[in-house]
Amino acid sequence: MSSDFGFDSAQLKELMESRGPDGKRKVEQLGGVGEICKKLKVSRTDGISESEVALRRKVFGSNVIPPRPAKSFFLLVWEAVQDVTLLILLACATISLLLTIFVHSDDDDPHAQAAGFYESIGIFVTVVIVVLVCALSDLSKEKQFRGLQKRIEGENKFMIIRDGTLQNILVNDIVVGDICQVKYGDLLPADGIVIQSNDLLVDESSLTGESDLVKKGPQHDVMLFSGTNVMEGSGRMVVTGVGVNSQAGIILMLLGGAQAGEEEEEEEESRSVLQVKLATLAVQIGQAGMAIAVLTVLILIVQNSIESFWIQGEKLGVEHAELFLNIIIIGITVLVVAVPEGLPLAVTLSLAYSVRKMMKDNNLVRHLHACETMGNATAICSDKTGTLTTNRMTVVQSFIGEIVRKGTPRFSDIPSIIGNTMVEAMSVNSAYTTSLKPGEKPGELPKQVGNKTECALLGFVQDLGKSYESIRELYPEERLVKVYTFNSVRKSMSTVISKGNGFRIYTKGASEIILSKCSSIYGQNGRLVRMSSDVQKRIIRNVVEPMAFEGLRTISIAFRDFDSRPNWNDENSVVSNLTCLCIVGIEDPVRPEVPKSIALCQKAGITVRMVTGDNINTARSIAIKCGIIKENEECLILEGTEFNKKIRDNKGVIQQALIDQIWPRLRVLARSSPTDKYNLVKGIIQSNISDNREVVAVTGDGTNDGPALKRADVGFAMGMTGTDVAKQASDIILLDDNFSSMVKAVLWGRNVYDNICKFLQFQLTVNVVAVIVAFLGACCVRASPLGAVQMLWVNLIMDTLGSLALATDLPTLDLLERKPYGRTKSLLSNTMIKSILGNSIYELVVMFTFLFFGEKFLEVENGRGLGKSSQHFTMIFNTFVLMTLCNEIAARKLHGERNIFKGLHTNLIFVFIWLASLIVQVLIVQYGGEMFSTVALEPHHWLWCVFFALGILVWHQIILTVPSERVPHVHYWELEQLNLEVMSMAKKYYFSRYDKRSQRIFWIRGITRLKAQTRMPYLRASYTDRYSVQRSVFDV
Repeated sequence: MSSDFGFDSAQLKELMESRGPDGKRKVEQLGGVGEICKKLKVSRTDGISESEVALRRKVFGSNVIPPRPAKSFFLLVWEAVQDVTLLILLACATISLLLTIFVHSDDDDPHAQAAGFYESIGIFVTVVIVVLVCALSDLSKEKQFRGLQKRIEGENKFMIIRDGTLQNILVNDIVVGDICQVKYGDLLPADGIVIQSNDLLVDESSLTGESDLVKKGPQHDVMLFSGTNVMEGSGRMVVTGVGVNSQAGIILMLLGGAQAGEEEEEEEESRSVLQVKLATLAVQIGQAGMAIAVLTVLILIVQNSIESFWIQGEKLGVEHAELFLNIIIIGITVLVVAVPEGLPLAVTLSLAYSVRKMMKDNNLVRHLHACETMGNATAICSDKTGTLTTNRMTVVQSFIGEIVRKGTPRFSDIPSIIGNTMVEAMSVNSAYTTSLKPGEKPGELPKQVGNKTECALLGFVQDLGKSYESIRELYPEERLVKVYTFNSVRKSMSTVISKGNGFRIYTKGASEIILSKCSSIYGQNGRLVRMSSDVQKRIIRNVVEPMAFEGLRTISIAFRDFDSRPNWNDENSVVSNLTCLCIVGIEDPVRPEVPKSIALCQKAGITVRMVTGDNINTARSIAIKCGIIKENEECLILEGTEFNKKIRDNKGVIQQALIDQIWPRLRVLARSSPTDKYNLVKGIIQSNISDNREVVAVTGDGTNDGPALKRADVGFAMGMTGTDVAKQASDIILLDDNFSSMVKAVLWGRNVYDNICKFLQFQLTVNVVAVIVAFLGACCVRASPLGAVQMLWVNLIMDTLGSLALATDLPTLDLLERKPYGRTKSLLSNTMIKSILGNSIYELVVMFTFLFFGEKFLEVENGRGLGKSSQHFTMIFNTFVLMTLCNEIAARKLHGERNIFKGLHTNLIFVFIWLASLIVQVLIVQYGGEMFSTVALEPHHWLWCVFFALGILVWHQIILTVPSERVPHVHYWELEQLNLEVMSMAKKYYFSRYDKRSQRIFWIRGITRLKAQTRMPYLRASYTDRYSVQRSVFDV
C-alpha cells in the first residue's frame, strides 16, 4: 500500500524526529516542502480529496491514540480488599472459625458453637458484599469516565482544507496529507511541516521542556509537532504524522496509553475547599474512633480477665483465646463504625452524577473538584464579549470622511479613495479562516465563522455591496508579505501586501491605540487632514466616546504605503505614521438572560466583576445593562493602567494591602491585560479581609488567559471561541460561552456540597450512636448490644446505600437563596451539629432504655448476660436500624426546614434505596438467625420498634425549635497547619500505599483515595464547536 505514496509511515516518523536546523536540512535534502507534498500526492492549495481518506488511513494510520487498558473487575476486587480493617476482620473471623470447628470439647454448648460459626460466616459474607459493592462502583465510574472522554474526543475539531474547501472536521478524522490551518491558540493535533506562516511562534515545552517560544516558518524551523501550542501567528502545514506515529503519540504509548498523560502533579497540588475540610474532619473522627476502639477492647479484656482469672480462678485456655479474639473483632467493628468510610463513595457518586447532569447545562467539567468548589464561589471575574454578550457582532455606526453615520451607508456616498481602500483593508487584514456562511434557511442571518469582530467587518463589506472573497482571491494568504497577528499586547492586527512597486500595510485595532499611531486622516471629499493632538482628542471626544457610551466596541482602520522594503522586524517603526480610513462602532448585544443570571448571583452572595479589553465607556455601559453596576452604588471602574499603578508601591512592587483597598469595590476592569486579570484574581484569593476568605471563578478565552485560569479556584474556558491553551488551563468549559451556564455550575456545585453535608449529617448520627452503644455496652454489660455482623450491616452496607441515596438529590433554585460558605467556614454548621447531637441523644435514650429496662415493658426475656441471641437484643438492633432509616429522611434537610418530605418524590433513587433497606432489614430480623444474631420478632414487638423509630421524626421537629446560635461551634485546625501536617501525611501515604499498606490507618486511606476515585481523564484535545446537548430544567 505504501507504494501508492513516496513515503511510508516509518520514513515519515524518522523525518519528524529531526528538529530545528536538522529538520530544515532533511526537508531540503528531500527536495523541499513542495517535493514532499508531491510524494504524498497532496495539493498545497486544495489539499487531498475526500475519496483518498480511507486509503491514507489504512497506509499511515488513524489520528487516534489507544487508551490505556481498563482495569479488570478482578483487579478492582483485589484493590478493594486491601483495606487494613477488612484484612484484620477477615483474619480474626478465620481464626474464630477455625477455633470453633477444630478446638472444642464434648461439654461445649452446641448452640454457642453454632452461634460462633454463623457469626464468622456472617463476617465473611458481609466483607464479600462490601468488596463487591466497592469494585462494582469503581468499575461503573471507570466506564462512565471513559465514555465521557470518548464523547469529548468525538467533538474535538480542527480546520483543514480538502477538495479546495475549508472544513472543520473531527481531529480523529485527520490523515497524513491533510492541509491544516494553524492559528493563534491552537493545540496542534498532529505532526506536520510548515507550508506557509505568518509570525508563527510555538510553545514546545510540553515536548522538549524548553520554555522559549520557537519561531516556525519555511525560512526557520519547519517542523510542527502534535501536543504543542501555537502562541502567536498563523499558517498552514501538511500533516506527516498522526496517532501513534506522531511525536506526542510515541511518548504517550511509551508511558502506557492515552491516559498516561494525566497531569499527576497538578492533581496532587490542587485540592478543593471541600477536600481540605473533609481531610480535617476525617482525621479528627479517625483519632476519636481509634481511641474509643482501643478503650473498648481494653475494658472488655480487663473485665473478662478479672471475672475469669481472679474471681473464678480459671486457667488460660483455648476458650479464653476465642473470647479475646471476639473482643478484638468488636473493637475493630467499633473502629469501622467510627470512621465514615462511606464518605469517599458519597463524594465520588455526587460528583460523577453532577458532572453527567452538568453536561446538559453546557458545563464540561475537566477537573471534578471544580464542580463542588464552584458551589463555594464568592466572586466571579467574567469576560464581556461572548459571555455577557451574544458575540454576534454587527457594525451599526461608522465615522467615514468626518461624517458619523448610523446603519450602513451607501457605498456611492463614500469617497472612492476611502471606500475602495477601506473595503480592501477589512477583507485582507483579517484571518482567512474568518468568513460568513449563508444561513441554513431562507431569510436566516449569515453564519459567522471565526473571529466575531472580523465577521462584523466582513459583514459590513457585504452590506456595502462588495465581496471580500474576490479581494482575498487577488491577495491569497501565501502571498501576504507580513502579518502582525493580534495579541493582548498589540491590541491590533496588521497585514502587509505588495502594492505596485512598493508595499502597503493595513492596520485595525482599538481606536485610541490606532489613532495615536496615525499622522493623518481622510476628511470630507477624501482630502487628507493632519492628525494633530487636538484633532485626535476631538475625534475621541465626539466620535469614540459617544459610541462607547452606547455600549459599542470601536475599531479604527488605517493604512500606510512604503516605496521600498522596510525592516519588518522593527514593528514600532513600521506601524506608525498611519492614515486613518474610518472608525466603526460594533454592537454586541447583551444576552437577554444575563441580567437575570447576574441578579441571581448577587442574591446568592456572589460578586460579579467584568474584566474586559474594551475601553472604559463601553465596559461601563454593558455593566449597567447587565446589572453589574447599580444606581447609587459606590463602586470602582478602573482601566488596567490605573489599576496597575494603584496596587504597586513606590518601588513598583505589588502589595496585598493595596489590592485589598481596591478589590472589594471594584466592579469593572477595562482595557485590562492578561497580567492585570492574573494580579486581580491572585489578590482576591490571597486576601484575608473577608470573614471566610474568597473563592474566585474566572472566565477566559485567550491563550494569555491561561495563568489567570490556572490561578483561579475555578477556571472557565469558552468552548466556542476559546483557544485550546485556555481550555487546557481551565477546570470547566462553557460549551455555549454563556454566563448563565456559570450560574448553573454554581447551582450544581452547591448541590454537591450540600449532598455531602447531608450524608455527613446522616452518617455521623449513626456513628455516634453505634460507637457510644458499643462502648458503654462493653463497660456496663461486658458485651456490645450490637453484634459484629450487625454493626457491619449498619455501617458498611447501609452507609453505602445511604451515600447512593443522599448523593443523588437534584438541585433546586432554593440553593441560590443562601450565601456561599467560603473557604474557611466549618464543614459542620451549627444547624447540622444541632441535628446530629439532638437525634443522637434521642436514639441513645431509646437504645439504653431498651437495654436496661426493655424486658419490663417489651415482654421479652432479659438478653443481658444471656450469651446467645435474644428477642431483647434483636429489638435493640431493629429499633436502631429503623430509627436510622427515619433519620435518613430528616437528614435531607440542612438548614432547619420543617417539611422534611419536600422534594422526596423527585429523587426516586432515594425512595427505592430506602424501601430496599427496609425490606432487607425485615428479612434480617425475621430470618437472619445466628448469622446476624437475631431472633424473629412478634407483631407487637414490631409495633414497639416502629413507634420509637417514628418518634425521631417528631423529636426532630422539637430540635428545630432550639436556636442554632446556642449550639457550641466546632473549630477546625487552622488550614495552614492542615496543609503542612495532615495533607503532607496523606500525600506520603498516597504514593506509598502499594508498598506499606499494612502500616497505614484506614481513615487516612479513605480520604486520600478521594483523588484516585475522582480523577478525570486528561483532556488534551481542543473543543472548538458547540455540543448539541439537551438543556436542563434549571433555566435560570
